Amino acid sequence: MEAFCHALSFSEVVKPYDYYHLATLMAANGSCVMAKEYLKMAIIKGHDQTYIPYDENLPTCLETSGEAWKEFLASAEKEGRNTVISLDFEYLKALHDIRGSDQTIRRLIKIPDETYAQLDSINFYRLKKIIEEKGFPDYQKHGFEDTQVAFLVLLHATRYSEKMYDEVIEIMEMASKTDNIRRSQIAQMKDGRMNNFLKSKQILGTSNNYRAEEFKPIAQPEIVDSLRFEYNLLRLKEQADKENRKLPEGYHVFPYPENYFCGYEFDQ
Repeated sequence: MEAFCHALSFSEVVKPYDYYHLATLMAANGSCVMAKEYLKMAIIKGHDQTYIPYDENLPTCLETSGEAWKEFLASAEKEGRNTVISLDFEYLKALHDIRGSDQTIRRLIKIPDETYAQLDSINFYRLKKIIEEKGFPDYQKHGFEDTQVAFLVLLHATRYSEKMYDEVIEIMEMASKTDNIRRSQIAQMKDGRMNNFLKSKQILGTSNNYRAEEFKPIAQPEIVDSLRFEYNLLRLKEQADKENRKLPEGYHVFPYPENYFCGYEFDQ
């Protein structure tokens, strides 16, 4: 927690997700009052509320349901409307329209794979066109940040052609240069494609079964830490300790710089 706060001191702009991440760290640390304040600030500044009730850290401090939760959201949303200086409403509306299309079909049953492929392709190229015109969602430029909408559409697009996958990674690499996408998310995209869709060994060790004792197979465990360093990830050893997993055979520890901060959740 202290490391994350220290890292933010070097940032010119504290984004909505930063406040949300601080809230989860505070909640995990038992600082419920501060967790609530940071969560409120995140919502005021436009953090997507969709997945907040499912965060395993926050419910330890907040009851994310019922009337109290509704009142909390209403208060934060009201303050948010009063503080927004410049909101690109048309951009925000277009993104949520794309998310509606993306998610609606996934609530249906017995949908042919070809239908998924067609719709995911349409949604991806709709999103790509908007990003080319306006840039990736950015709090400073557009009055909101994207935490789920674009990421979900990009994730679903990685399932298909190599061309579309390369276009997804190009968008994410560009967004990471302005801190609108975390490099760890790019790593997850790459491992997800290798593991789930190409049925190959993952590259970076980020795609694993929940609470499993072992990592899913990694292509080059002897150099995986050097690869993870490029994506702002903890060494596999630290991830193994955090998640109670066994290290893969052939793994070698790679020396990270002293006091290296990688943007991961710390317990202290």
